[in-house]
Formats: sequence, C-alpha cells, structure tokens
Amino acid sequence: YLFCEGFFKTKIKIKIILLSSFWILILITLSHYGWDRVVYAFVVFIFMVSFFYCLYDMLREQLCFLLPKADINRSKNSVPLPLAGSVLYLSDYGLTKRQIQLINDILETSATYTELGDKYYASTSTIKKDMSRIHKIFGVQNRENLKILLLQYKITQKRY
Repeated sequence: YLFCEGFFKTKIKIKIILLSSFWILILITLSHYGWDRVVYAFVVFIFMVSFFYCLYDMLREQLCFLLPKADINRSKNSVPLPLAGSVLYLSDYGLTKRQIQLINDILETSATYTELGDKYYASTSTIKKDMSRIHKIFGVQNRENLKILLLQYKITQKRY
C-alpha cells in the first residue's frame, strides 16, 4: 500500500532509516527473551517482506488502478474513457487485431518499433502508422503517455 500511494517517492533514505531504526528497536526489545527469538523474528521479517513483494508482483496488473493519477494531456477530440480501475474493452474503439497486439506488447515490454515490426512481420513504418492511429484514438502524444493511461484500466480484448 505504501508503494502504491507513493510513500517512498520522496526522501526515501530518511524513511528507510526511520523504518529500519524502528525495526532494530523492536529486535532489541526482543533480546530480553533470548537471542533465539531475535533471530526468529528477523527470519520471519525477511520471509514476510519477500512474501508480500511476490504477492504484489503477481497482483500488479490488478492493482494498477491504485497508482497515483498521472497528469496526461489528452486531446479534446479523443474518445471518452471509463473510470480508472474499470474494464476497458479494446474492441469498442475500432482497433485492428494488430493494433490490439501492439497495445498489449507496449504494456508488457519496452520493445522498439523495429522489434515489433520483426515480431509481426510488418515494416517499421507500418508499425509507426498503427501506433500513430492508436495515439490519436486515445488522445495521447507518445507511447509512454499511452502506457500510463492504459495502466489505469483492466484491459480486455473484446466484450463477450
């Protein structure tokens, strides 16, 4: 929750030092009960941090809408989008199959246009043209803004 709310974006060193100091203080108070409890508490702490990081990594796609709102300048003639966190059906926007695949690739990887062209057996100019149309539909200037915009939604290919 702290990562999603941007707690560690500013003054990260001070916050980590404070949290570490707090944890060391807890471990020192446990030393009264024996050092085996201190070691046990430290091992449990490492396990819990690892567990929650893995859980966050697995659920990152479903938790994307918790990311802080980014200020994206969308053009006035772009399509209306649903509320952040809801389902976004790509088939509702008149995108071709390749354009939908390009959107999925942009969200998952940071491949260049040349790499995407090789993957889909298309020229780089064709990929650029498709990406330009996608940018125009969603009213963004570049692929970074597109990625930031679409990460706020649960992306689905088509309505069933």
